[in-house]
Amino acid sequence: MIVTNDHLERQYHSYGKSFPDLARAVLGQFPNPTDLIAHPESRADVSRVLDWANSYSIAVIPYGGGLAR
Repeated sequence: MIVTNDHLERQYHSYGKSFPDLARAVLGQFPNPTDLIAHPESRADVSRVLDWANSYSIAVIPYGGGLAR
């Protein structure tokens, strides 16, 4: 599993693809970007990420519908 805090990756995952989200992104408005991005490769990886986040009371926001990188 790959976990990253890459600046551009964090921006990419901070918003959806709606017009207001895209407009904010074009304007460079990323006031609260995502802290980390996980790219799990299996269900077991997803489970490990969720268990780890739960143990530290960290919120997890699923990202779906985007293009695989």
